[in-house]
Amino acid sequence: MNKRELREKYLNERNNIPAERAAKLSGTITDNLTALPWYLSADTVLIFVSVGSEPDTGELISRSLALGKTVAVPFIKEREMIFLRIGSVYDLVPGAYSIPTAPPESPEITDFENCFCAVPCLAVDSGGRRLGYGGGYYDRFLKKHPDLFTAAVCFDSFVADELPHEDHDIKVRLIVTESRVQEV
Repeated sequence: MNKRELREKYLNERNNIPAERAAKLSGTITDNLTALPWYLSADTVLIFVSVGSEPDTGELISRSLALGKTVAVPFIKEREMIFLRIGSVYDLVPGAYSIPTAPPESPEITDFENCFCAVPCLAVDSGGRRLGYGGGYYDRFLKKHPDLFTAAVCFDSFVADELPHEDHDIKVRLIVTESRVQEV
């Protein structure tokens, strides 16, 4: 299968997970993430805001803020992704592609030292290659910040042995699901 076909396949599969089960799995993923030494030692956490059938990141955002971490979410500016700081999940407003984001006047994060980045994906393979949504936003951002500690966040059934990839695809350093934490 090519990337387009795989995106359709994985999105259909993910959309068919019952909401109650997805909520339980998301809670376990959040527990796994917040127990990681890389997360615990990070001063700043970059977190995607979940939409649709993605693992829910609302609790991850709330816990991170409660721990006193700087929390930032993606914001699309001139076809590039930046991260803007939020102080609460209630700060979120509708953004590009109908994905909640921070208001445009929010402070931009430019210092990525001691930072942990939770990265969305439709699927990820055991080598850390993500199958994203096709816009390339995370790949372009991560290429600019190669030292950023990244973790792909997905449900366990969306970890594949191998996915098609291209030279511009940027690998993540960690895979976090409800049943695994795997360095790659």
